Amino acid sequence: MAPAFLELWNKLNIQYSDFIRTTEDRHVKIVQNILNEVNKNGDIYQDEYEGWYSVAEERFITDRELDSGLFREAKK
Repeated sequence: MAPAFLELWNKLNIQYSDFIRTTEDRHVKIVQNILNEVNKNGDIYQDEYEGWYSVAEERFITDRELDSGLFREAKK
């Protein structure tokens, strides 16, 4: 995906001062630190959920969102 974004930004004349891939060590370390802190604060927990789930958006959706017809791939 990175080459596609770089090409698009070039076409759109978008300039940036830094480009980071999620696989880079500096990104991995920062994300691990953040998740450790969030976990330490008790904000991460295991639970079970039921409802409509949008596979494309990787999130649960409301009945209203389901009725909109925008989430045809939703599963229960």
